[in-house]
Amino acid sequence: MCGVSTPDLVPGSDGSLQIEWHEQDIDIELDIMNAGSVSAYLFDRRTEDEHELELSNDFVKVWDWLQVINNRNEEATEAA
Repeated sequence: MCGVSTPDLVPGSDGSLQIEWHEQDIDIELDIMNAGSVSAYLFDRRTEDEHELELSNDFVKVWDWLQVINNRNEEATEAA
């Protein structure tokens, strides 16, 4: 998906890894505790939607969230 920036990678003091996107008024954070335990968080500042999920190996919902960023980036480009 070329319309979404590369995420920030943030190591946790507990050995976890956070993957974060902060773009187009959307915050997406994945907190990876181990290979089968991932917390996913979304906050959309435009709509005030907030979601938190526990994931194991199905990341389809995160893909959907990233599509929202991609769509907003495309809209911003078209409006410019």
